[in-house]
Amino acid sequence: MDSVHHAETFRGALVGFINRRIGDNVEISSNQVNEALKQRVENA
Repeated sequence: MDSVHHAETFRGALVGFINRRIGDNVEISSNQVNEALKQRVENA
């Protein structure tokens, strides 16, 4: 199965600070959602 990649680019004074604070958590959370969705589809 192919992997889908989504990205957005933000600019501004606080972007670096905010990205460091939440960037990893967002990626982890989206990976968990994707895995749960995959399991639901495969087991349906």
